[in-house]
Amino acid sequence: MNSLDKFKKVCKVVDTPKIYYSKYSYRAEFSINGAHLIGYTSEKNYSTFNRFESLVDARIQGSKRQIERNKDNYMGYRWNRIHTATIGANAKLLFKIGKALDVLKGKIRTRVEGSGLCVYVETEEQLLSLLNGCRELRSYLKEIQRPATADSKLKLEENVIFTKEEPKYKWKVQLKTKHYKDDVKEQIWNYLENFPDSVILPKGVKERLNPKRDKPQSYNHGNYYVNDESSLLFLKMIAPDFVFKIFKLEKKPE
Repeated sequence: MNSLDKFKKVCKVVDTPKIYYSKYSYRAEFSINGAHLIGYTSEKNYSTFNRFESLVDARIQGSKRQIERNKDNYMGYRWNRIHTATIGANAKLLFKIGKALDVLKGKIRTRVEGSGLCVYVETEEQLLSLLNGCRELRSYLKEIQRPATADSKLKLEENVIFTKEEPKYKWKVQLKTKHYKDDVKEQIWNYLENFPDSVILPKGVKERLNPKRDKPQSYNHGNYYVNDESSLLFLKMIAPDFVFKIFKLEKKPE
């Protein structure tokens, strides 16, 4: 039994489908009001609890005012979800979490979306160290992702992405975020259009590449899917850095 499976009593524990940020095979998601304020605990101006608490109080009061202003405005209503999460912030809890994260600074990565805090780590030991160093975090756990087996971890490190069903395409191509001239984009577009059955371009990638758009975008990013790696050879000649990374798609082991 994986030692992280004991957390199944308080949250979902699932297999990691991919490596995150080209480095992390473990991911923990927490639901914490005011999670976006945690980063301030690392700043010099808010390094003491009293200063941080004053910041949180000010943000709470500001969010209350914004909710009142936005109550009859649709777009404002959407923003109110963030302000509501801020109002529920617990300064003492956020400060403790911030200090626990600082202990692992440089070894982990965090991402905040609304009231969700995601922590990415390389090893099981690092994740356990965080959960043991700030035990309050356990109460806010939403999901843990970890490699199912040692073999799965090795495959993840070899840029394999696991899918729930048998994948329709064999490879996922991640594009580099970069500006390209229109003539280069047109060459890429015309070339990829020659593979209607073995290359699938998501709508967003098509819109950014399509030279016939009224307002073509000069930058490019996103992913697309192929069944034949040889389709990438000519792309490397047109734009050598067009492709950032290639992932192999495999059905998750039973």
